[in-house]
This record gives sequence, C-alpha cells and structure tokens, in this order.
Amino acid sequence: MKRNILFIPILLFLASCSSSRVLTIASKYGTICDGESGCICRSYFVKESNNSSWQLMDLLELKGFPYELGYEYKIIVNSDGVYDRTVSKTKKDSEGPFPTRIFDESWGWNTRCEDVYEKEK
Repeated sequence: MKRNILFIPILLFLASCSSSRVLTIASKYGTICDGESGCICRSYFVKESNNSSWQLMDLLELKGFPYELGYEYKIIVNSDGVYDRTVSKTKKDSEGPFPTRIFDESWGWNTRCEDVYEKEK
C-alpha cells in the first residue's frame, strides 16, 4: 500500500511536466498593429524549438515574464501557455529572419502603423 501512495504523486508530477513547453524568446521586440487604435505595439518573437521559425506573440500572453531587451531566453510555459520559469537568459543578438519589423525604441506609444510602414516604401 505504501508503494501505491508514493507512486501517485510521481505520476502526477510526470504528467504535469509533459504538458509544459519550452519557448525561445528573441532578444528584440517585434511589431504588431493594434486593430482598434491603428498604432504600433510591441510583441515577442517566439520559437517553439530551434528548428522552427520565429512567430509573433502578444506581450500580454506571458504575464509575469521578466523580459529584458538584449537577452535571448529559454522559458517554460505550462499547458495553458502561462509563464512558469526561465531556463536560460543569454546576452545576445537573436538572428532572424523575423516575420515583421523589429520594434524601434524611438517610436512613441502613439506611433501609427501607416507612418512606420509608409517609410519602408
């Protein structure tokens, strides 16, 4: 009976570990356009594995994640996509190609999308 009591917590622990994912967060912000305001917003560049391409993720999706510009992170998120912990934090310049423009820190909070993308033409 004692073996069964010890076995159940181990199974629960292993089950919780298997539902978590490791994400790589780039050392720079990406850009997304806010649909309501038409303004440029910051986003994370995220990879699920070293072989995948960078994707955009809204900053609000990783509540509690202590991001610092200029560092590439490997983090663990739980099955609900909620930030759990940081595995590594490395000072580096993450390499693209990135799916959108890199956020320019000189842009104000009300920089319009058309102003940013108009300059590219």
